[in-house]
Amino acid sequence: MTNILISAVALCLATMFGSVLGFAIKRLPHNWNDTVLGYCAGIMLGASVLGLIVPAAELSHPSQWWVVIVGVMLGYGLGAISQAMLPLLLAFAGGAMLYVVSDEMIPETHAHGYQKQATYALLLGFLTLLFMERMFE
Repeated sequence: MTNILISAVALCLATMFGSVLGFAIKRLPHNWNDTVLGYCAGIMLGASVLGLIVPAAELSHPSQWWVVIVGVMLGYGLGAISQAMLPLLLAFAGGAMLYVVSDEMIPETHAHGYQKQATYALLLGFLTLLFMERMFE
């Protein structure tokens, strides 16, 4: 329960911080915008894989991993919550996050000629989440 509370407070503070920055900085050069967006895409990519898809696979019996695959595919393209549906719903959420990252965020970060730094920022964001995941295990 303590880890959940710490996570919730940290997410709330990070969201508030990001919102304040967004309102405070009205004109951000495209190269910085693409870099920040790439970093956020990396965080979302890590969260979808490590926080949703992997737990869905771990909750499923190996003979039912097709459920996770279907959930990811439905999430990428589409939930009601119940304990029996948890693996499918986690995979669904992960697929939805993958869709947002791959279809919305990455193309936007590559549209202005700063794709290299946006890609490196995506990797840094993914590694940041990977580090945080392992640090709080």
